[in-house]
Amino acid sequence: MGVTLLLTLMLMAAYFLMLYGVVGLLQDKRFFSSAPPAVKGIVGPHLFGFNRKAHLMHLTVYLPVGAGLAWVAAMV
Repeated sequence: MGVTLLLTLMLMAAYFLMLYGVVGLLQDKRFFSSAPPAVKGIVGPHLFGFNRKAHLMHLTVYLPVGAGLAWVAAMV
């Protein structure tokens, strides 16, 4: 039990360090100097084509439909 817990914690630490390293690599401007200016900055609404109509449709259509389907799935 103790060995399993220790190995699990070590694996979680390894995953964290790998993710931390990848984020550091992606944020380094030397490796991605040819990227467009929108990608070099902070990823924000300008990169994904922010559209208020899509958010309104998501709130009024997709969320109720998804909740309804989840309710039906829970009843089965």
